Amino acid sequence: MYDSLKRQIIGRAAGKFISIGALEKKAGLKRNVLRNILKGASKNPSISILLATASALECSILDLLEKNVAPEPKNISNHYNKDLLRDVFDTVLEVSEKKKIPLSSQDIFTILKEVYYYSINKNESKADKSFSEWFITEHIKKFNKQLPSRQEKSNILEEVE
Repeated sequence: MYDSLKRQIIGRAAGKFISIGALEKKAGLKRNVLRNILKGASKNPSISILLATASALECSILDLLEKNVAPEPKNISNHYNKDLLRDVFDTVLEVSEKKKIPLSSQDIFTILKEVYYYSINKNESKADKSFSEWFITEHIKKFNKQLPSRQEKSNILEEVE
């Protein structure tokens, strides 16, 4: 897993003409987190680091863990599973509405891709609701960490005035 993750990060960052430092910043990671992974100092990154990195690179976590550069998930063919895609879409919207989580269109597309690929790789005919709930929650937690707190917003406004 480690070598493929390293190749994916380097290859995808290069494909977007972004440095590793800029990628760390875009992903909201501390300085040297990705550099440590690439140097081999950190061989078992957390799911939150993978999620942040995948989001910054506009790919899925599965994409980052795949052995080939920029692959599709293992069981995906040239034809998509229309019924599964509809179910994933309905499930994602249902979960976000139930949990009262507002999602941007970019959030929805990222989540749809992850849940769809997860279901395909598990050979499921329906979306996995528990995975959908978990992924949406983790995705939003990561996003909310990047937003300033109320206190930080207040401090910024005071500085401007």
